[in-house]
Amino acid sequence: MKADAGYGMASADENSFVNKKVNADYLLEQIYDSLKKRETEQEAKSFDVCEYLLQMIKNR
Repeated sequence: MKADAGYGMASADENSFVNKKVNADYLLEQIYDSLKKRETEQEAKSFDVCEYLLQMIKNR
């Protein structure tokens, strides 16, 4: 998917994300680790989502 979903708001570097393989498990673990402190309400919500997604991946 294009970063801007066709709305013309993507960065000039959007092509660097097209057709690239990404290790989603590793990326999610990195995000999860960076949110462990949960310093803001948004970080706490994002942490919970990451935790949920990691559980889904482990139980697939």
